[in-house]
Amino acid sequence: MDAGERESTKEPGKRPREAMDDERPRRPWLLIIASLLLAVIAAWTGVQWKQARDQEVKLRAEMKQVYLEAEQLRAQAAQSQQRVSLLEKQVMALSAEREATTKRLEELEAELSAAKARLGGKKPPAPAKPAPKR
Repeated sequence: MDAGERESTKEPGKRPREAMDDERPRRPWLLIIASLLLAVIAAWTGVQWKQARDQEVKLRAEMKQVYLEAEQLRAQAAQSQQRVSLLEKQVMALSAEREATTKRLEELEAELSAAKARLGGKKPPAPAKPAPKR
């Protein structure tokens, strides 16, 4: 019996093992590996995105705090500048007052010198001492 006869003698619904191996669907391993790799990359990307979003929220809050502190410092600087301007005006006013007082003192000293010269070098009489209280 040759191979053709052997096939015909077997049951009609059964095929030889060699034929089944050839016809059995092969698993597409490359597609399975690519799918798993894609799933891993998607998960990794999701984790990275979550971390980046958390960091963005943290940085936004920090920037808001920095802007608030900067505004407070600007206000403080403006207030300090106003104080400095006021103090400079006060110093200028006090300097002018001191110069006027110095000039008036010099004038009074000149008048006193002139009065002494007119009196002929005499000392003016000393003021009377008040009577002691009993």
